[in-house]
Amino acid sequence: MKATLVPGIDMIETISERDTMLTGTREQYFQTSRSAYSCIEKALYVSDIKPDNLKRILDFGCGYGRVLRAIKANHPQAEITAIDLMQDAIDFCATTFDATPILGHEDLSKLDDIGVYDLIWVGSVFTHITAEGFRQMFSYLISHLCKDGLLVFTTHGRAALWVIEKHRLDRSHMSKEAFFAMKEQFRIDGYGFTPYALGLVKHLVEKQGAQVSAGAYGFSCCRPEWVCRLIGEYPEVTLVSYQEGGWGKNHDVIAVQRPADLRIV
Repeated sequence: MKATLVPGIDMIETISERDTMLTGTREQYFQTSRSAYSCIEKALYVSDIKPDNLKRILDFGCGYGRVLRAIKANHPQAEITAIDLMQDAIDFCATTFDATPILGHEDLSKLDDIGVYDLIWVGSVFTHITAEGFRQMFSYLISHLCKDGLLVFTTHGRAALWVIEKHRLDRSHMSKEAFFAMKEQFRIDGYGFTPYALGLVKHLVEKQGAQVSAGAYGFSCCRPEWVCRLIGEYPEVTLVSYQEGGWGKNHDVIAVQRPADLRIV
């Protein structure tokens, strides 16, 4: 497997023809990959984890490997697991990035035991679920961190809402009414969610093979204080970093660690 250098970060360049994340040029696609991996690097540095110590890595919601291609290229000796709701996507990641494929499920209790990991990356998954789904997924993922393991995940916050409202609302699969209602819920409750239309859910299921159900999948956004309050409910993890707009000046990036030394909590 050949990993070619894409300015500063090794990158496996093979892209699936079915990868819907390739909406612009290949370089724009790779720039998103680089930006995501740089977020991981920052979190590793702040948490004092040496990259060479990562033995088991999970990309949860891997898609067709937009970020996994950088993770694999920079950690070639790590055991990597790829989980997604699309069978074709995890098959591609298994073939291209030598990842162990696991088909995801909306009901996380129906997933087989996936083991524990030194690093779990979750890019643009919490951004599409309800507040209750967020809580359940967070609890599930931190339970699969090994001691000193790191969870790095992204959310939609103030930066993402600004980007959508100013530049992408007409391409967001949301009506203006739905977007502003969600934004108001975000302002009042700290968490906003609007489900995708039935037609889009049908497309995701029939055309992309995504195992998603109507009402449970859409667009979500959350304020930092909402996320931090949730993190505070789990004494087994500590907040490592929180960067608003950290991924591409769009998604917020949060890192939490399951420390072996719990004296601070």
